[in-house]
Amino acid sequence: MARTPLVVALCLAVFAGTVRSQPDVPARPVTGAPARKLLHPADPRDVPIVLRPYVRSLLDPNQKPVEPDAAKVSGVYLRVLSRRQALDGTNLKPGSWIGARPFVFLTVPDAANGRDLLGTLSAIGYDPEEILDTEKGIEKVAVVFAYPNGIRGGEPKDGKLPVDWDRRVFPATWDNVFALADNLTADKDRWTVRSEGDTFMPTKLQFRSDKEAVFVTGFPDEGKTRVKTVDYTALRETRGADWAYRQLIERLFGASEHFRGDGRTKLTIVGKRKPRVGFPEFLGPNMELKDLPAIAIVGLGAIRVGE
Repeated sequence: MARTPLVVALCLAVFAGTVRSQPDVPARPVTGAPARKLLHPADPRDVPIVLRPYVRSLLDPNQKPVEPDAAKVSGVYLRVLSRRQALDGTNLKPGSWIGARPFVFLTVPDAANGRDLLGTLSAIGYDPEEILDTEKGIEKVAVVFAYPNGIRGGEPKDGKLPVDWDRRVFPATWDNVFALADNLTADKDRWTVRSEGDTFMPTKLQFRSDKEAVFVTGFPDEGKTRVKTVDYTALRETRGADWAYRQLIERLFGASEHFRGDGRTKLTIVGKRKPRVGFPEFLGPNMELKDLPAIAIVGLGAIRVGE
C-alpha cells in the first residue's frame, strides 16, 4: 500500500530530527535534574516498594534503551496515557481508568526505558500517522502499576481461558482476543448497545447494535483463522464478513492495524533496521487507577514538530 503524505512527512521528519519528544525537563541532567519527572506520588519516598526499581530506571537520564528480547516480565505493567486522563495536579484524577475498554493493552516498563516519547510510542505499536495526527503536542505519562493480588498473570496463549478469566492478565494473542470477545459477549451484563461517541463505559463492550453482538457470537472459526493470518490491508480490500469482524475487534479491544497477535508489540518506526520482535504485550482487566494497590506516574513529555 502506498504511504500517505502524512506518514512520509513523519518519516522524513524523524530522520531530519524535526520530530522530537519534549520532556518535562531538559533531556540531559542539569545540576542533577532527571530527564523525566515523577508526577505521582509527589514524594519519591511514597512510591510503592514493588515499583521503585522500575520508576528509578524510567527516571534515570543515563538509562540505555532495553532491547525487546531482553525485557523482563515481572507482574509490573506499563500503560501510556495522556496526562489529563490520569492526573489532576499530582493527584489521581477522579474517575480515571487504565483504559476505555473492559480489557486493555499493557506492556512492560522496559518499553519506555532509555527511549524518548517518540521511541516509546513506536515501541508499543502506535501508528506513525496517529502520532502526528492525534498525539502531537499532547503531554503523555507512563502509568506503572501492579494489579491487586486477586488478579493473576500468565498463560494461556491459545484462547482456552480459565474459569476466572475476568481476573487474569493474558498474553495479547489472536486466540485470546477472540476468546475474550466471545466470553464478554456471551454475558449480557458485560456489553451494551451505545451510539457512537456515547457515554464512557470502561467496563463493558460497546456495540452499536444488537446485530453486532449476534455477529460476534456467530462468527465461525474458519473466519477467525483468516482474520489472524491474512494481512490487514488485504482484509480491508476484500471487505466482506472477515473485514467486518476485524473492524469490530479493532473497535472493541483497540487491536489496531499493527496488532501482531503473538504476544509482542510491533515496532512501528525502525529506521533502516529490519523490523524486530517487539516488547511483551498483554491484555489485562480494566480498573480505576485509584483501585490499583501500587501505582506511580512518570511524565514522558509531548511530541513537538519543529520547522
